[in-house]
Amino acid sequence: MTRVVVAALLLALFGGTAWGADSAAFAFRAGLGYDFISQRYFLDSVVGSASDTFFQQWAMTTDYLNDVKGILDFRYRPSGARGTEVRALYEQTPDLLRARLSGLWTRSGSTATWLSRGELDWRDRISGNSRTGDDYVLGTGESGVRVRLGDNWAIRSKLLGEFVDFRGATAYAYDYRRLTGKIGFERSLGLLSAFSLDGFISTRQVPDSQPLSYVSVGGEGSLIGLTGSTEIDLYCRLERKNYDAAAHRDDYTGLNATSHLRLGFGGKFFLEPTGQIDALWFDPADPLNNDYFRGRFWLGGGLDWDEITVAIGPEIDILSEQVTADVTGENYFEAGGKLAVDCLLPGRLFASAESSTGHRNVRGETDYLSDFAYERISLLADWTVTSRINLNILAAAEWEWHDVATDDSRLLLISSSLTYSFK
Repeated sequence: MTRVVVAALLLALFGGTAWGADSAAFAFRAGLGYDFISQRYFLDSVVGSASDTFFQQWAMTTDYLNDVKGILDFRYRPSGARGTEVRALYEQTPDLLRARLSGLWTRSGSTATWLSRGELDWRDRISGNSRTGDDYVLGTGESGVRVRLGDNWAIRSKLLGEFVDFRGATAYAYDYRRLTGKIGFERSLGLLSAFSLDGFISTRQVPDSQPLSYVSVGGEGSLIGLTGSTEIDLYCRLERKNYDAAAHRDDYTGLNATSHLRLGFGGKFFLEPTGQIDALWFDPADPLNNDYFRGRFWLGGGLDWDEITVAIGPEIDILSEQVTADVTGENYFEAGGKLAVDCLLPGRLFASAESSTGHRNVRGETDYLSDFAYERISLLADWTVTSRINLNILAAAEWEWHDVATDDSRLLLISSSLTYSFK
């Protein structure tokens, strides 16, 4: 770990003195980060005669990731090259390295706007035993055009591509190629309001496992509206996906819909109902999968002081799976309350924190599924400490408490970075 820290600092100092005459086109940041993911099942921690000791509990906790990393972030935007940008990001821990190169190009004409961008992401394990997903190259790209038709209408089209190459295919990781084409339109509704509708067709090819290849077709639409003190954000996607597997296995029609409303009632008070629906209907001939519906809803009410917003309210989560003679379902009803706090200080701080507390009632308990109470917390923050120092944090934690204590569980996730900008 010390080598990573020293290398990052030395490269940062070297890079900070390496600017050429066109230094306005360059931006360079360097810093340190920390990633941590830990999951603990309390069943493991009570094994043995010394199960109540700190060392026994520590030994039975599974840490999937616990690394300090060095970070180098380089950006280049040529002076006068409007809409063009290149970025290179390098991260290294004692065991893993990641290099990412991305580029963006845009150009606007009298009636048309072109946009192209791409990204290449390379990850590699340099120490220890390699696990699924440690070593791969991921490439993504898109190119599209938007043509204005008068003041309120526009048509648009886009072509997207993606590929993944793993170092050796496994039962859970296969190389693949995906290509997607989209075409649609959008209409301005005045101010910051707009409606859009797109159709798409996509194909994925998996050379090492042809049954995982598929073709999908569908459409998606969105509505963003701002009228007085009311904000509307709606999205819906409908997709039909057909795999190459025999007997229509895994073929489905899928629906995803989200809604977010914000209703102001004068002064600082507001209501914020949100919802998300996911549903899959599998082919009737599919022998392995169940149709299911999941709905998540929250009715938050709170106060808005411009820079700080606080909302609290009830939330529910419903999962309903079709149960057949061959496949069991996981049906539950979850009810609780959520507290959300947001802070926005332009140019200085963005922070969003949530806490959810409630109880899940499982319909049809089994040896592997049982009722439990839960607590879930999350934090997302980006803090510009000074004009050159930036701190970024993503943290989440979840606890489950079952009637049988040995079924309890805990999950922790932390991802953070502290960087210094030389430009």
